[in-house]
Amino acid sequence: MDAIRGFVYRTIYENTQRTYCVFVLKDYNEEYITCTGKFESPKEGEDIEVRGRYVEHEKYGRQFDATSVEKLKPDNMGAAKTYLMNLGIKGFGEKSVEKVLDYFGIRILEILREERPEEIKDVPGLRKSIKDELFNTLLGEGILSDLNHFFESHHISSKWSRTVYTYYGVQSVAVIEDNPYTLLRVAPDMLFGTADTLAEHLGITGSDSRRLEAGLEWILRSLDNQGHTCLPVDQLIGRLDDLLQTDADDIANFIEGLLEQGALYSTYYEDILYIYPPEMYVSEVESVHYTKDFLLEADPISLDIPSFIEKFEADNHITFGDAQKEAIQLSFFEKFSLITGGPGTGKTTIIKALVKGFQLGGLGRIILCAPTGRAAKRLTEATEFEATTIHRLLVP
Repeated sequence: MDAIRGFVYRTIYENTQRTYCVFVLKDYNEEYITCTGKFESPKEGEDIEVRGRYVEHEKYGRQFDATSVEKLKPDNMGAAKTYLMNLGIKGFGEKSVEKVLDYFGIRILEILREERPEEIKDVPGLRKSIKDELFNTLLGEGILSDLNHFFESHHISSKWSRTVYTYYGVQSVAVIEDNPYTLLRVAPDMLFGTADTLAEHLGITGSDSRRLEAGLEWILRSLDNQGHTCLPVDQLIGRLDDLLQTDADDIANFIEGLLEQGALYSTYYEDILYIYPPEMYVSEVESVHYTKDFLLEADPISLDIPSFIEKFEADNHITFGDAQKEAIQLSFFEKFSLITGGPGTGKTTIIKALVKGFQLGGLGRIILCAPTGRAAKRLTEATEFEATTIHRLLVP
């Protein structure tokens, strides 16, 4: 792995998540090097060291693929001024920076190098809010540097450093060393294998309870993406065994312990024990209760349905099939209906008819929603009734 030191000359690109960037580094030999990295972009003018390797991009040519970046401490007064200005603290402009430099003089280099941010609070003439923010920022810079070194020493990208610091602050490294699997909770894009490899480096292997818990959370968290709310216990043990390659009896005993503690939920169905994450079990059970209550309140709409269907067909120059008519009738009589069918089977036309019928029947509130913005737009165009996304409906 190579290391390059220099000044950030220009930022070319940074994604909206601030997890990937492209920038130009001007090294100490006055050479300009295009660097890429999976981390937050350093600020222009910063003195940094990047570690990684040179690669040949098929379109952009020779680049430096950086795996980590470290902001270097200044070694002269001019660099100290640039360092402090680049901290980006609101209200801490050039005049405030000069007050800090005038107060400490050359000693500011020692304070920054040895990470003694508490002394910043002694500077006269600065508002307390600015001094507090400056203290916290300098403290954070030191912790971020420690995190970068920690990740780099275990061959892991430092792109998660700021996320970890946001969650755990000054305890960041200690928290990860105690349980590296906590990274999976704060860094949703991290793979289980990455955290598991780090855990192995730190001596956490086999059937360690931290490893079993993390593997279980990983599998249960993936259920939602697979369209499931639970798993048969035998499948769960099998998946955990495949993931962790550890003793299946230890896994079974661990799951049994969590069930006894109420940390997992279970239910029998056709003599098979299904395991739920607590929040998924509660959601499923509450959904059933809400649906039952909803159905108990059902009140048929006041509408002559056969006459309405006949008039709707005439107004729209269409003829409904028997299944479509049945779907419309059921939807008017039942408070909860599911209408399914492949493309072109008339589902959208049925919805248009239902909207019109509910309006004629005096229904006070009608809401149309769809999974995506594009689907909501098509629904609005087809029914001539405003539709929204499910997300916008649930989260105003």
